[in-house]
Amino acid sequence: NLVNVKIANLAKSLPPSLKNHDKFFVQYGCSYVFHPVREEVRLRLESDALFQGEEFVKAPLFGGPAMLPSEDGTVIASYHSFTEKTVFLTDEEICRNTLIEKAAIVRSKLGKGCLYLFGPHLEHPLYKDANLLVGRIIAAEKSVQLNNNIQAASAPPPVRSSKDLRRQISNARIVAGSMEFMPVKWLIGCKVYEPEKIRVFLEAMWRRLRRLERAHLSGWELDEVISKAARIVSVLRRMHTAIGEGRDATHLAAELFPLLRECTSSFFSLYFKTLRSTDIEISCDRGRLSPAAL
Repeated sequence: NLVNVKIANLAKSLPPSLKNHDKFFVQYGCSYVFHPVREEVRLRLESDALFQGEEFVKAPLFGGPAMLPSEDGTVIASYHSFTEKTVFLTDEEICRNTLIEKAAIVRSKLGKGCLYLFGPHLEHPLYKDANLLVGRIIAAEKSVQLNNNIQAASAPPPVRSSKDLRRQISNARIVAGSMEFMPVKWLIGCKVYEPEKIRVFLEAMWRRLRRLERAHLSGWELDEVISKAARIVSVLRRMHTAIGEGRDATHLAAELFPLLRECTSSFFSLYFKTLRSTDIEISCDRGRLSPAAL
């Protein structure tokens, strides 16, 4: 009740219970909060700035929610898939529709601070990677860096490269490409945006990635582009889920397109800086860079 986050596992009528009926649901007013699975699930980490290239982590789920945050909430991790240790309490298709691609960890602003909502039990002692995830979140809020191994000596964060940028842009292209088959468009201000416009930005960067990879770049400028690209992937995935569920994604599109412009601008600043520093001659054709030069 403190923040504007809904849950996906709330229903007017209960789906069939296959096992553990006493742990399957709890009544909530005239509705029911039901728990489709228990035990282990796989989460997809959405905040590249926090997790530095890591993509998935396993964690146990014992009655936690699948969340549908409002536009002022940030999805830190989503439910990605089940594992061989997942225990299904109802039909597997119902479990997938209820959990997969829904938010598992959400950050929402609250007064002068913030509130984190967790579905899975990341504090479980048998899941060290999940434990570390909690530590990194706390460290990020405290603006300090947490060691990857709490008992080991401090180690520098991993250096990100152009390959990390390729991975993020590739993920974005995949999601954006699948959205082009969806009959949607968004009115943002006075302009109408269609899914096809998303890939205009992504393809402009994708076609020029090889040049950056050959330069073996690293540093804060590349990190900035990678972080923005990771945010694009996160927003795109949330848009894809919302559209698939028949929900309006205009607020997400309004977040996405300025982010695409920022990321592309940062990318090209780095790109042309790299060209100049390596003394690559740029040939021009009618005021445009020729494909051969790029």
